[in-house]
Amino acid sequence: MQLFSRLVLTGSILGAGLGGFYLLNQTKPTIEPLPVSAPSWRVSATTIALRPENPEFRGFATVENPQQQVITAPLSTRVVEVYVANGSRVEANQPLLLLNRPDAEAQLNQALASLADIRSQLNQRTMTETKDRAALQLDREALALLEAKRDRLIDLRSRGLASDEQLETARQAVVGQQLQINRRELTLANSQETQTTLLAQLTRIESDVRLAREDLDAMQPSATVGGVIAELTVTPGDRINANQALMRLIPDNGYELRIAVPQPVADRIQTALKANQPIEGQMLNGDLIQVERIAGLVNARTGAVDLYARISQPAQQPVLGAITNVRIMLPALPEIAAVPTDALYGGNTIYRIRDNHLEALEVTTYGQRDAERGTEILLTSPALQSGDQILISRLPAAITGLLVEVVE
Repeated sequence: MQLFSRLVLTGSILGAGLGGFYLLNQTKPTIEPLPVSAPSWRVSATTIALRPENPEFRGFATVENPQQQVITAPLSTRVVEVYVANGSRVEANQPLLLLNRPDAEAQLNQALASLADIRSQLNQRTMTETKDRAALQLDREALALLEAKRDRLIDLRSRGLASDEQLETARQAVVGQQLQINRRELTLANSQETQTTLLAQLTRIESDVRLAREDLDAMQPSATVGGVIAELTVTPGDRINANQALMRLIPDNGYELRIAVPQPVADRIQTALKANQPIEGQMLNGDLIQVERIAGLVNARTGAVDLYARISQPAQQPVLGAITNVRIMLPALPEIAAVPTDALYGGNTIYRIRDNHLEALEVTTYGQRDAERGTEILLTSPALQSGDQILISRLPAAITGLLVEVVE
């Protein structure tokens, strides 16, 4: 009986608790959720205006000299003396080094001896031929006299005033003189043939002498132009192989700059050059340059095109292989936008801001210009319009559709 009473009491208490909880739950105040807004980036922007501009391309250039020469060994031999060092200034025709050359000297001496012999033979032939021609002339004059005597005797014989023996003697004298002339003419013909052969030999031997002299000169290479020595690789006593590079000669003149530019820039420069419009620029040290030609292919890795510019009256001797900053003035463009460098993403993308959202635009860049707020990039795009608002802040993940808030 007591157990039953305790159970009833416990149940009553639980029921009352559950009822109170239900009542409290039904009468609690309602709390409305706060609205969640999308996050935005606070950015800076600029408003563009399309207008005519003279772009200025800025980049790097490499100093080159296509006229540089590599001095090589003419054959396998030994270095006897070296007259220069790396960095030495040399003048045209100045000897650079001496190679071992006994064979070259012997060949030249032999060729010179053969040349002297053939010239002596030609001189002798010329004198002999001169004498033979003079003798032939005398023989022909003598023949004319003998023929006149023979004709006179024929007339006298017909009148009985000369004997047959006299006439026959005159006739034989004419025949003998004619034979003498024939022999003389044959001798002259043979002499001319011999002289033609000797002249051909003279031409060949003169060529041998020239080649032997070139071989000998090659054993003592000289500077063909004034310049500076670089990459000297040999010392006296070194054994060298045929065609081995011994040194490099960098001429005083012929320096130029190789400048890699984007293809659109190269296309505009090419058009200007075809129209004989000069494209000029300036190096970092103030030296003026002028673009002379454009490479015929695009670098497959970078997409750039090489320009070649001449340095006009350099203030100091350029250093081959040096890298320098250059500025090139490009032809004017009718409608082009100028934006700060921070506005350009990835080299060819800017972001327009519309309704507080980013919109990526692909652009073509045409160089740079100086402005009050710093360097500006000059670019165009078919989608750009004057009055467009362009992002100029650097965002870590700028994408189309990103919500932004422009701040002053």
